[in-house]
Order: sequence, then structure tokens, then C-alpha cells
Amino acid sequence: MLEVSLSGGLTREVRVLADPDRLERFDVSFNDLTMALRAENVNIPSGNVDAGRGDYLLRVPAELATADDLRGVPVKNVGERTVFVGDVARVVDGYAERSTISPGRTASPRSPRRQNRRGEPHRARRRRQGRHDHRR
Repeated sequence: MLEVSLSGGLTREVRVLADPDRLERFDVSFNDLTMALRAENVNIPSGNVDAGRGDYLLRVPAELATADDLRGVPVKNVGERTVFVGDVARVVDGYAERSTISPGRTASPRSPRRQNRRGEPHRARRRRQGRHDHRR
């Protein structure tokens, strides 16, 4: 066996859920919020943005920041007051959505890779008989 790749499981992430009403109340745009997070050197992968009156969702990898760190990021100065992420958004520490599902249970897919004696990847031959049903 050369290697086995394990995928699945839970990935921790911190979510920033912008509140459109609070953004408007503090005179902060969604772009102001995004730019403030980027300026703090937080990597924001593409996420879901609801164009309606609902929440906006930014996904932030949890390895880069804690929920408390994100709440304290300054977004904009409005008059004498500094508006922070926590003033215009809900910051939730949790887990990323699962992308792998197995019927009835959590899946942990494995991808084995073999090599032959010459160090080349092994190509498995398909068995024509003796197939096993792995559903139990």
C-alpha cells in the first residue's frame, strides 16, 4: 500500500452572519464589512450571499481566527464611534457543512493507492465474479 487518503469528518469554521438591518443602522455596507475582514488578513473563501433581506453568509476558516477575534475587528468609524464586526453581524463558531453523506451514517471515505514492485501505481483488475454487496 502506497498511501490512504481519508476524507470527511467535521471541519471547524467561524461564520460571520451579517444583519442587513444592523448594517443599515450603523451606516455600514456589506462591502465595508468584507473589506474590514480582508484588511485583518482573514482569508474569506467564496461563500453564500443572499441578495434578499435575509442574512449574508461569509465562511471564514477557523484556523485563522476565533469568534471573539472576529467580533472585535473594527469595520468603520462613524462619527466618534468605531463600529465592530460584532455590532453588525452575528459570529458563530461551529463546523462546515458536510460534503460527504453515506446512507444512515456519517461517512469517512478512504482512497487507497497501491504500487507494484517497480514503484509504479498498481492498476486493479475488475473481478468478474465474487462481487460483494457492501450494504448492511
